[in-house]
Amino acid sequence: MRSSLAYKETFRIRPVTIQPAKVAVWLAFLLPFAGIVAFAQTNSIKKTRYYDANNLVVKEVYFVDAKDQTVKNGQYTAYYSSGLLKVKGNYQNNQPAGYWERYFETGALRSSSNYLNGRLNGFSKTYYENGKPAQSGYYKDNKEDSTWHFYFESGRLKSLGMYEEGMQRGFWKYFHEDSTLKASAYLERGKGHYKEYFSSGNVRMEGIINSGVSDSVWRYYHENGVLKAIGNEKSGQRQGYWKFYFPNGNLSSEGHFKDNLKFGRWKYFHETGGLSSEGDLEKEEKEGVWKFFFPSGNLMGEGTFVKGNGDYQEYYDNGKLKLKGKIEKDLYQGPWTFYFEDGGLEGECNYVNGVGQYVGYYENGAVKMKGQMQNGQKTGSWDLLSRDGKLIGHYKTFYDLVRPKEPQKPRIPAPDTTHPKPRNTGRPDFMFNKKRSRHFIPRVNEIKGFIVAFNPFAITISSLPFGIEYYMQDRLGYEVMFTVFRQPFFANHSEDMENKRVYTIGNSIDFRQKLYSADHGSGNLYIGQELRLSNHTHQLYLADTANVGMNYEGEETKVELSLLVGNRLFRTYNKHNTLTLDLFAGIGFGYRSARIPDQLLVYNRLKTNKLTIPIRLGFNFGFLF
Repeated sequence: MRSSLAYKETFRIRPVTIQPAKVAVWLAFLLPFAGIVAFAQTNSIKKTRYYDANNLVVKEVYFVDAKDQTVKNGQYTAYYSSGLLKVKGNYQNNQPAGYWERYFETGALRSSSNYLNGRLNGFSKTYYENGKPAQSGYYKDNKEDSTWHFYFESGRLKSLGMYEEGMQRGFWKYFHEDSTLKASAYLERGKGHYKEYFSSGNVRMEGIINSGVSDSVWRYYHENGVLKAIGNEKSGQRQGYWKFYFPNGNLSSEGHFKDNLKFGRWKYFHETGGLSSEGDLEKEEKEGVWKFFFPSGNLMGEGTFVKGNGDYQEYYDNGKLKLKGKIEKDLYQGPWTFYFEDGGLEGECNYVNGVGQYVGYYENGAVKMKGQMQNGQKTGSWDLLSRDGKLIGHYKTFYDLVRPKEPQKPRIPAPDTTHPKPRNTGRPDFMFNKKRSRHFIPRVNEIKGFIVAFNPFAITISSLPFGIEYYMQDRLGYEVMFTVFRQPFFANHSEDMENKRVYTIGNSIDFRQKLYSADHGSGNLYIGQELRLSNHTHQLYLADTANVGMNYEGEETKVELSLLVGNRLFRTYNKHNTLTLDLFAGIGFGYRSARIPDQLLVYNRLKTNKLTIPIRLGFNFGFLF
């Protein structure tokens, strides 16, 4: 037994403003068409198609000519398998005609458009599923014509411009989603000059576009306005000779492209100007001999490659072998070996698809460190061992994030920057230096981060400090500390002042440099120096027996230099959370400038005593990022 599928259409009623002139125009257009549809359907046969073999779920309903059932005439509706309306419109002689609507399965309107003789004509609008407009404009004979608007899903304008016979023309604007200008273009028949901008307003790139793709010489810029790259683009792909530049204007690399891929001889340069590397490329893969150079011009490394695969070896600046291994498709593979400058074995790493376990050694052959390497860089947490094999600590690896993208150098940073002579102390070599203080020698394997510190308990002594420190493990720290001073701290200093009581308000800023010792489990001991700039205002309210009084105010400014001794304790709860406690003491000297009225007798000594001897005692809690 065949059952029929019933459905009900719900129409949204929107308030409109009736304009008689427009109504007349639309009636003139629609009434003849309505008559045609009505006549057509009297000579038509209704057809229904179903999703299922049992003819229960309607797919589409339409009308065909009674004489030729291959020709659609009249109303057309299509449905989702859920039964919800998908498309509705009309056919005339097997071609879409008049007003058409399409819907999302949620019931939201997807698009509305008009057809004449089977081709798009008139106003058309497309929507996102959230109901916001996606694009709108007019068609003429199936081609975009007049002004078109394009929108983000948020509803904000994305781009705006004119079409003529389906081709962009005139002035076009493109926007970021925050409505700031992204790009502009002036086009004739889809071809013209395009310019894109940074959020600062400086030009990011510019060149000729044709039918929406780059075509001709293109220029790219750094945000500081310096040329970043220049070369030819054809149909959106880089072709021919290109040059790339550093932000300082020096040449970064140069070579040829073919169909957007590098080929032929390419040269790369250091930011200071010297040659960094050179060799041949075939479809972005290294071919033949490649050489890499130090900024001094000395050979740093070399390798011979076939389709990006080959053996690579690297040298110290004096020409001694530093490391060697195999590269396949820009991934480190197999055993890699690292050497001290005197030729001794420094470390070994066996790679599988760019990932391997590294073992580093002391000069006497004892294991010094263990950890994971990923394509030439240390990752994760590493173990440090003493000469007698005892585990003495863990550290996370940090690397300079500003790395040249070109070229992809097949090299591994040295596990350590200095190789001091063995000492019979039981401590690892990284705690020592050769010629100068290790505090100012950067280390590849050290922790670098920021420590945010404060001390809420200082309110009890009428101050509240807050600071941030750039910290380099077991080496160096630079800290800026800002302190607010109020005495009494929570009192209202502008109202209800007590008679004959001095109120003080002010602030100070401290600049500190700290030289850390190695962490022995009880914290990092350090010595440091501090430059403090401070300003304080002292207020006094004096009243007579009738409670009539006056406010007296004095100012005090100090510049002080102090020597500090301290200890920073660390407590790591997991790999990502480390708390610190900084205990310190110090003494120094400084200069005071004071403007104190006579009524502030307790501070009158400040007017004549220009020398200060500050004493520093305190502690701060912190969090290491």
